[in-house]
Amino acid sequence: MITHRIYLLGRFEACTDTGAAVHGIEARKVKELLSLLILSKGRPLQRERIADQLWPEIDARRSKKYLRQTLWQLQRALDEHVEDGSKLIVAEQEWIGLADSGSVWADVFECDRAYARSLDAPAGLLSDDVRAELTRAVGLFRGDLLEGWYVDWTTSYIDIYRSINIMLLDKLMLDAELRKEWELGLAYGRAVLGIDAANERAHFRMMRMHALAGDRSGALRQYRACAQALAEELDVTPEPRTEVLYALLKDGRSLPDEGDEAPGGVRDGESVHATVEKLRHLEGYLNSVQREVNSRIRLLELGA
Repeated sequence: MITHRIYLLGRFEACTDTGAAVHGIEARKVKELLSLLILSKGRPLQRERIADQLWPEIDARRSKKYLRQTLWQLQRALDEHVEDGSKLIVAEQEWIGLADSGSVWADVFECDRAYARSLDAPAGLLSDDVRAELTRAVGLFRGDLLEGWYVDWTTSYIDIYRSINIMLLDKLMLDAELRKEWELGLAYGRAVLGIDAANERAHFRMMRMHALAGDRSGALRQYRACAQALAEELDVTPEPRTEVLYALLKDGRSLPDEGDEAPGGVRDGESVHATVEKLRHLEGYLNSVQREVNSRIRLLELGA
């Protein structure tokens, strides 16, 4: 039975399943501890690691003391709303983790499940249930993870959930194109660009959908927005495939088939096997370069 709902995608929020506020977790470090335990995805964390992440600027003895105090505050606040007396946090001498009881719902749990489901789904048109699950998941993103906190330990998690959001939106965008729902697909594209303005895959798909919707001028403007974003943020030009699409649009010629691979994927006429072989050759070359670099480093060290 769900007793608590925790929202991390955007500003932190915590409430009971009935919508009542959870009192006793107003302190910032209490919220951080709960967030860290949720983001561990059910795996218990070492007390020492938690203390180092939440209080990196102070010595180990004091950070562990602060952790004990913060843990007590969090347990007291959560347990107040559990009627059967079960504990939502399992605290051992060296480890702390969420109890595997299903009592805590979190938006990141839902997004993780949708992400795993999307990886199993074939590329292209989505089934109704997968489409519904991915749509619910992207609707949970109210902003960056733990927006407004600006603490070091959240940085990698912010990047992870930005990537998950973009990947889910990309799947939904292609699905919308294949179903000829141009406006919905463009809305997903705008959401991607709100996260990553230089995402060329999104620009490419949006150019196509503008054109397929009969808005040639909108498609050409999308190309210009793409070129500008790539130049300003990455100092690069669009990929050849994007340039080909632009040329087709500019000349008023027909577009490639719906769902053709966008930039970043396998090119037309290039099999997956051929791509793998190219990557293996590249890997071998990079390994040889690394060996040469290591050899030169050793020579320099011997001569020092």
